[in-house]
Amino acid sequence: MAEVLEVELSEPRAPEELFEALSAQSPPGLQVASVELCAPEERKAVAVEHAYQIAVPPERHAALAAEVKRLAAASSCPIQRRTDGPAVDLCELLVDLKLEADALSFRLRVGPQGGLSPRDVLGQLGLADLEQQGCVLTRTHVELGS
Repeated sequence: MAEVLEVELSEPRAPEELFEALSAQSPPGLQVASVELCAPEERKAVAVEHAYQIAVPPERHAALAAEVKRLAAASSCPIQRRTDGPAVDLCELLVDLKLEADALSFRLRVGPQGGLSPRDVLGQLGLADLEQQGCVLTRTHVELGS
């Protein structure tokens, strides 16, 4: 649900005009939410945080609630992303983690060494199989910084 597109224009265009042009060329299902113009000398946008959500079957709520509590209480949760690189601490990057109604939602900060995959969070919570069962992992928001 949340994607950021940064393009360099060959000629100036009004935001409204660019919005209309992008909307007209978007494939079915892709909706342009907003257009912001930046001065050419401005730094490129950098993602600083991503928010995600995934539906969780009711029969898995009790076990998941215990795992959410365990992870929230942990002071460290190192995840080895690459065999040749340092581990990344999930606890340092996990901003929010909630099981509400029928869905798990969480926010991940993007660290200086990069971020973690939302699937790393699912794996730590014992939910790595949810997507194979037809549940859809959705990025719901991208927070930009400079």
